[in-house]
Amino acid sequence: MSVTAAGASEVQRFMAIETELAHHLFGELAANEVEQLQALALQLLQRATTSPGIT
Repeated sequence: MSVTAAGASEVQRFMAIETELAHHLFGELAANEVEQLQALALQLLQRATTSPGIT
């Protein structure tokens, strides 16, 4: 299986949009805000992966 040229182009387009969105959402956060966000995201991930019925 291999990616077509059109598929590779779409992946590049998606990555550019994702990068722009991430910058828009998180680019203006101060360093301490980024640390808080990362800590909260980690807590949520840990809760989700240890909750019964979630694999």
